[in-house]
Amino acid sequence: MIKDPPQRRSPMLRVSAIGVALTTVIAGILVGASPAMAATTVLAPTGLTTTAGVVGSGQTYSALAVKDQTGTQDTWAKYVELSPSGSAAYSGYRTYALPSTVTPSSVTGISVAVNYKGPSTANQTWTWALYNWNTAAWTTVGTNATAPSWGSWKALTFASPTSTSGLVSSTGAIRVRVAANNTSDSANLDYEAVTVTSGTAPPADSTAPSVPAGLTVSGTPTSSSVSLAWAASTDNVGVTGYQVFQNGGTTPVATVTNTTATISGLAASTAFSFTIKARDAAGNSSAASSAVTATTAAGTTPPAGYTLPLANDQFDYQLGGIYTPSSGVDIVSRDRTAVPVAGKYNVCYVNLMQTQPDAPDESVTNPNYGTTQWWKNNHSNLLLKNSAGQVIVDVDWNEAIFDVRTAANRAALLEIQKPWILACKNAANGGFQAIEPDNLDSDLRSTGLITPAQNKEYLKLVIPYTHSVGLAIAQKNASDAYGTTGKTFVNTVSPAQGFDFAIAEECERYNECPAYSAYGNLLYEIEYTDENPNVTRNGVTKTVYQWACFDRGAIHSIILRDRDVVPSGTSGYVYQNC
Repeated sequence: MIKDPPQRRSPMLRVSAIGVALTTVIAGILVGASPAMAATTVLAPTGLTTTAGVVGSGQTYSALAVKDQTGTQDTWAKYVELSPSGSAAYSGYRTYALPSTVTPSSVTGISVAVNYKGPSTANQTWTWALYNWNTAAWTTVGTNATAPSWGSWKALTFASPTSTSGLVSSTGAIRVRVAANNTSDSANLDYEAVTVTSGTAPPADSTAPSVPAGLTVSGTPTSSSVSLAWAASTDNVGVTGYQVFQNGGTTPVATVTNTTATISGLAASTAFSFTIKARDAAGNSSAASSAVTATTAAGTTPPAGYTLPLANDQFDYQLGGIYTPSSGVDIVSRDRTAVPVAGKYNVCYVNLMQTQPDAPDESVTNPNYGTTQWWKNNHSNLLLKNSAGQVIVDVDWNEAIFDVRTAANRAALLEIQKPWILACKNAANGGFQAIEPDNLDSDLRSTGLITPAQNKEYLKLVIPYTHSVGLAIAQKNASDAYGTTGKTFVNTVSPAQGFDFAIAEECERYNECPAYSAYGNLLYEIEYTDENPNVTRNGVTKTVYQWACFDRGAIHSIILRDRDVVPSGTSGYVYQNC
């Protein structure tokens, strides 16, 4: 699972001394406004009014228009800090404005979406409410009840009240208030948006986009990839993406939202032809563009002795407990202490860059578990420590971080983990075929002590060893760290090596899927039920998972799981695939 860590920043350090009452109302913007007859319209704030407490120095409501903070990110200009002042707890509201295409009387629903980081309700409750223009009262819609105390950024969604009477003014204004119940702490908001549902549904769209024109090969093909570019299509509502087809096939090899694409995983010294089709949100596709042909360059022979998964094979993620996969599943990921599934492509989860958390059901003496206490007892020198000698811990998961800053530490750590990787190969039922190393981005949780380059130096040891014992290796998350170099960054061997495929959690939710383009169709996506809100594109509303399936379901294996990935038959279990 994604392990972005919380980072508790002192909330009172960067607050402007601007008094108890602060009023900031400035003309705002509209995000993703739907067409005039669309059922939903997403609004960004047009102003911020603080009635008690203060906001951070230099911060404005405009930062709330984009959800761009995840994990422990802390970019001051991209969020708003809400703080008490003296004896006054923070209270204030954001104003939203309906576009002219939506009348106040047509509104049937108002929901609120927030990206929050701050205290839990055990310390301080933050309550969101909608203003009723008829009664001058506030209608509560939600609180920070599901958020951890200063954990990672947490997406909160508050459903619409049953009745929206009075919640929109006669001029189309909506107010959303957030207020703290005490002065003990502050909170940060990276994003706040209102989704308005109107009473008139959009008409059915049966008009296909225009045919993409001007398809060309951009740059020089490599031994395994070809880059393409073309002119944008037009549509009566709006083009949502483009599909790339190869050698006259009917299944797209890539789906993109812009007018460029790089097709990877191609054979060397081979000619390929490509065409493009445009799509809109209703699923209408244009006719195919004119074809373009490109020949890949000569390549080198990749390392032999291991097997890759098949593109778009159905995938199951069983890290929270094992169970018999359904008959259609071809690929199963399980913890390295579990038994692989006979007759399937098995992926072995290895917590490579952090310890396993201490837990009542896990041994602190058995090295196979690799708990924090086991590492403290046996290899304390390999745990990252601050200047006071305290072990640095990923507090979201209670896992200590390995210290890979020196060549000596990296070599010692590999010797301990080699038996774990080899055990994956030699497990029962024919063993695992690949490993899934987690926490490749542990540098993000190292309080600045580890650099991404130092983590990569360790992987330059791990990847060749993994290949040498006959296992493939996946890039697990860490979309920002590798970009297009993930398959070839291990330049200490010849030919260069790297990850063989990718396992990405929530790449649709956080718009990270294009970062894995180097792996072509060997991308296996997991979206989670607790981060699966509705998203509206050009008047069409789908969940995050449904959009992922719409965009890439024909070429990638995409699944929806419950956050705890519990076994089938357990309360809370969810598994869907497309």
